[in-house]
Amino acid sequence: MSITRSSIHETRILTCMAWGDQTMMDPLHLGIRTFALTRPKWKIGLFYDSDLRKGWAEDVLRWGPKGILLAANGSDFQEVTRSLDIPTVLIDLHHQHPKGVSRVEIDEGSTGRQAARYLMEKRFDHYAVVTIPTSPPRARMREQGFSDELQKHGFSTSCFQLKHVLERPWFHNPELEKWLQELPKPVGIYCVKDAAAQRVLEHCDTLNLRVPGEISILGTNNNEMACVSMTPALSSLALPLERMGYRAAQLLDDMLQDIASGKPSQLVQEILGPGEVVERQSTSLRAIPDPAIEKAVNYLQNHALEGATIHEAVRLAGVGRRTLELGFKKHLGVTPGAYIAEVKIDHAKKLLVETDLRMWEVAEVCKMTPEYFNTLFHRTTGQTPNTYRKEKSQRGISGG
Repeated sequence: MSITRSSIHETRILTCMAWGDQTMMDPLHLGIRTFALTRPKWKIGLFYDSDLRKGWAEDVLRWGPKGILLAANGSDFQEVTRSLDIPTVLIDLHHQHPKGVSRVEIDEGSTGRQAARYLMEKRFDHYAVVTIPTSPPRARMREQGFSDELQKHGFSTSCFQLKHVLERPWFHNPELEKWLQELPKPVGIYCVKDAAAQRVLEHCDTLNLRVPGEISILGTNNNEMACVSMTPALSSLALPLERMGYRAAQLLDDMLQDIASGKPSQLVQEILGPGEVVERQSTSLRAIPDPAIEKAVNYLQNHALEGATIHEAVRLAGVGRRTLELGFKKHLGVTPGAYIAEVKIDHAKKLLVETDLRMWEVAEVCKMTPEYFNTLFHRTTGQTPNTYRKEKSQRGISGG
């Protein structure tokens, strides 16, 4: 077998990604590419596991890589990379913990604990978690971290496990409906995956359960396209995928430098903490024990795009305007007018990301003049609507 050797002017790095989950693979590869920009001699070859299952070793040797970044599942790939004796770093998304391989993984327990802390800031008395089958183990680890953190603060957790995140029919699960109906309200629900949160949101809509009035829902992974497409838009805990890819590339570079200088290469196992919660409408409210204020909040949330007025909110709540304003400041931290603006801007973001509507059309849908829309959007986000749309478009809205 002839072997093509790398040019002396380049260092070939092979990245093998898992096919079929681009919401995780794209940010990982972005992190790798970002690090590669600091190494002008690096040449990245991107392959997917489905392309390389047959003839893997032969293909690798023919291309002549100096190092491998592996984010594909399966011990078969790890065995082959070890047999090739090429420096390898495993991006261990499935927590396989193979011996003899440097790896980077996410602290899934900390992910669950961060979700718990975020929801506790909303001052709920009741909490729940929706999980999925526990292979790979990250779902179980997130669930355990969430429950442990709540228990530490004196709260118990109700748990529901979907039999499969893609179970059919996904819009009708009598067991999930029964569980949601029986939960004490208001309640904060953490879902270990955005797809599970989508199931919960769909069933809340079927049952006429108000989100976030009665149930606040937090997902995991922050798949932005999916999150902003849900109604209401889903808050989600971002995973450090881009940082994970960057760090894996950095570790591989350290290994290559050790080899070049004649030093023994050290195996490294590194665990990264979670990202931040990206708050959207599904958790935009604190638990509101005041029925009058809750009624006004739900009215404004549901009808802000239909011309809802503070006067009508006062009438429905059965309180004076001053009492309503004080209640909003106490429970939401904003005035009723500011809350109406928040709802409109949240919807405007969704329109900017998902449609090709012109700015004046977005403003019209959100019941604002174009001038006021531009001013309010900039004041709320620090960006113009055009800049926001371009930024999301450039990122490909692939999640993080």
